[in-house]
Amino acid sequence: RSLAELARTGAPPSDSGFGPGLGAAVVTLAGAARLFQTPRNLVSGVYHLARLLDPHPIGTFVAVAAGVAAGRLLDGKRDFVPEVLDVLLSNQAPDEVIAEVRRAPVWARSEAVVGGPAAELGAALWAVHHFGQAPQAVQALAPLSPLGRLVGLALVGARHGPAMLAG
Repeated sequence: RSLAELARTGAPPSDSGFGPGLGAAVVTLAGAARLFQTPRNLVSGVYHLARLLDPHPIGTFVAVAAGVAAGRLLDGKRDFVPEVLDVLLSNQAPDEVIAEVRRAPVWARSEAVVGGPAAELGAALWAVHHFGQAPQAVQALAPLSPLGRLVGLALVGARHGPAMLAG
């Protein structure tokens, strides 16, 4: 929808006319895989591409958080939360996104995921952070929406390698 608006008008839709989603996060993860060795380029590239795809601040910063987490995991780092928080706080991300990232390492996860893209991102980050084995992380992603699961699976693949997701 956002790409159609961009083609029609030459500008992305306004954030008030476009609700946040996880689509930009899914699309920009491929860019994060290419740019993970240059963190500044990763953040800038993911942000600008996400902004074109989902101009709502929550959708944009969910994509940035997922991209930074994927970059850290691809770089072999296990604890991605500090870097993700640093980028979000430095760029004045919405409080909702920051709160979900902060919860990832400490969340007990006894309640179901309720909410929009920020809550889905939080659940995906929680699964990747808390489960050292790919099958358990994949199982923890099962209750998420199809796009939430896709973001989570991409992060699991970044952490464990794509071969761990086979089947």
